[in-house]
Amino acid sequence: MEAILSSSISLLSFSTSITTTSASSSTPPSSPTPFHLLDRVFVSGMPFFARHGVHLAEAELGQRFEVDAEVFVDGLGKSVLGEERRRGSSSSSSSSPSSPPADSVSRTFDYSRIHAVAQAVVRDGPRVQLVETLATRIADALLEEGDGTSSPSSYSSSSSPSSSSSPSSSSSPSSSSPFFEVVGARVRVTKPGAPIPGVFGEAGCEVVRWKGQRRR
Repeated sequence: MEAILSSSISLLSFSTSITTTSASSSTPPSSPTPFHLLDRVFVSGMPFFARHGVHLAEAELGQRFEVDAEVFVDGLGKSVLGEERRRGSSSSSSSSPSSPPADSVSRTFDYSRIHAVAQAVVRDGPRVQLVETLATRIADALLEEGDGTSSPSSYSSSSSPSSSSSPSSSSSPSSSSPFFEVVGARVRVTKPGAPIPGVFGEAGCEVVRWKGQRRR
């Protein structure tokens, strides 16, 4: 009995050490800020009708896809709250013309861009077989949006998959900002009606991509 108890305690200690090590080392490669201190801008529950899938029936009939997406932002809190504290009760009109007020969309990653990217990839983009491909393309596009090197239109059906990795010539305003940095993205794509022979809640894929680690 003592041997079993000792073995259980050792196993629990080993599991705890793995969890602790994993949490303490979760600093994004593109940011000196630990993962749990990064701010997040997200849009969840985005439904799109599309014809992605492996089976011919999925291409012919189409189905509903749902997307949850968020970007990890470094410096967002310091950019907004820090300036408000510095200004105190002073009017925002006292700021210089080149410095927008703290309570301005230019101080953050506009979440409408998240929806625009997801829509361009899932609804308007070329048909693909895997939800993994959709999730990865959305994540990569969001990182490019954060760099200001692309726009949602570069992922629409009017562009080939290879051209989506190139900077867009669109005049759409970029999301690149001197006040914060987009360092990562997490995207979850689910298929509520996936062709699985059995009862299930949802099926899909979730990917996390960090700036500098993008892949297609």
